[in-house]
Amino acid sequence: MIYSLVLSLLLIAAFFYDFLYIKNGLKTLTYVFFLFIFILVSGFRYKVGGDSIGYLRVFENEVPTLFNLNVDFIFHSKWEPLFNLLMSFSKTISSDFFLFQIIHASIINILFFYFFKKYTKNIFTTLFVYAFFSYLYLNTEILRESLAVAVFTIMYPAYEERKWKKYYIWAIIACGFHTSALVTLLFPLFRNIPFNKKSIYYLGIIFLTFIVINIIFPIDRVIALLGQGVSEKFDYYSNVKMNINGTIFKFFFFVICTLILVSYKQKLSYSKTSLFTEILFLYFLLTLIYVAISGLGRFMNYFLPMTSIYYADIIIGLLKKKNFRNYSILTIPLVVLLAFGYKMRYYMESTSNIYQNTTKFSMYYPYTNIFDRGNPEYREKLYDQGLRESYYNSINR
Repeated sequence: MIYSLVLSLLLIAAFFYDFLYIKNGLKTLTYVFFLFIFILVSGFRYKVGGDSIGYLRVFENEVPTLFNLNVDFIFHSKWEPLFNLLMSFSKTISSDFFLFQIIHASIINILFFYFFKKYTKNIFTTLFVYAFFSYLYLNTEILRESLAVAVFTIMYPAYEERKWKKYYIWAIIACGFHTSALVTLLFPLFRNIPFNKKSIYYLGIIFLTFIVINIIFPIDRVIALLGQGVSEKFDYYSNVKMNINGTIFKFFFFVICTLILVSYKQKLSYSKTSLFTEILFLYFLLTLIYVAISGLGRFMNYFLPMTSIYYADIIIGLLKKKNFRNYSILTIPLVVLLAFGYKMRYYMESTSNIYQNTTKFSMYYPYTNIFDRGNPEYREKLYDQGLRESYYNSINR
């Protein structure tokens, strides 16, 4: 299985280069090797991922070449202008969707790999975390938003250095790929807010305020005032309704566990400075809003590059640390394992109500490629009937 092979090779590389910290000329070459692997696995896939099926259908039947392109398609079709142009550009070169997949995967992974190299020395552990948690999601599902997230990796250094002209130029480009990037236009407002005990207190007040407002004025009714299109998108993104137990779990997993990791990360002996401090307040603000209103969880995707590095640094820090405090021995590994278990549980959730003996991971396994054009019938059916209602009408995002 190609996924297991890649993950295994990443673990080997992480052991030699991140844990043992072996320095030789092969490290950079190995990193470039994995970049090509990440691009090719995504680029050569065939009907792997629910949203990919929807994009493939529209690409083949609706997207014009540049020679037939018109203003109406660019600005008034189902998707954002820059994504429409990218699709049209790809189809002009080749009518086979795989070329678009190659271009798409190249943009995302080159920018992610560059970002990882810039912000951590534990690059292979970070790649493992990225591959396990986010790779399939970004490369085979949210094709438009993943481009916006990739552009955000260019924006973040400008955010750090307060170079707002550069930041907003890239932010506009990100919005051209997916409208969710509009939230990044607000990020600079929080640049100077430190993450400390006082700000945690304010975050608690904000969280309770959102809870009360959502009870008095349900968010779906407020969103409905913005028009049918916006309302339908919100309903689509928040199709999984959380009961009180689900809300408590989200709060524990995404807030409490993350607080523990942040606290531990700041105490790592090899970490001279605390990473991503400029965005911590913003991260927890959006996390609490997500806990209160599940339909706004998509904004958390913009933190995936940072969280990949955070988890990787913590894992290596745990393995290298000689003198543990009692809480470190038990709490931190438990939180890390909980995250991995949470993802595995998601993949293994049954979809037998749609197609017998399938799980959510069936949208990605077995890996089918453009050379043999394997096409398990259950994958089409899972997409058409709506896996978790996430795949149904996905192209209308």
